[in-house]
Amino acid sequence: MSYCYYLAAALPMLIGPEQRAPISTEAMLTLSRSFLSAGDYEGLLNSTLDGIGTSGICKAYGEWERSLRNDLVKLRAKKRNLDADEHYRENPPVYGTARIAAEAVMMDSPLKAELYLDRRRWLKIDELATRHFFDIEFIRSYRMKLLILERRSKFDAELGFKAYRNLYNRVLLASGLDPL
Repeated sequence: MSYCYYLAAALPMLIGPEQRAPISTEAMLTLSRSFLSAGDYEGLLNSTLDGIGTSGICKAYGEWERSLRNDLVKLRAKKRNLDADEHYRENPPVYGTARIAAEAVMMDSPLKAELYLDRRRWLKIDELATRHFFDIEFIRSYRMKLLILERRSKFDAELGFKAYRNLYNRVLLASGLDPL
């Protein structure tokens, strides 16, 4: 029997993508194992951000994520005069992802764009988890949000800016211009 209600009550609150993760994904999975059936736990392990979800909110999120990534691939490739086909994945377009991708690509720094995309991912998970308060879909959405928080914690603004400046200088040199 699944005890999602008790598990949901035991998990620390998540308030938004700007907070630090109150619990690690590993600790959350360890706690979940004692509350969930084997099938629910297996489904929780497959609740990721990679766009390959197969059931529940993970399936809808996966379709949305693949559409967003495809839109980002098209815009980024066009911006760099590259072919997008190599990174494009078959997926029907999902309403709204083209606008999100366009806004992210127009941002003046890769870090700002990634933070913006994480906020949009968080909002999409919230939308899909609407009316799921103490069930397995709530637990899946919780894990997906934790993954966003853990990913964000790995961002290093200084290191990212150095990498961006190096890439930008290589582009300038290749164009025959002086680097910054």
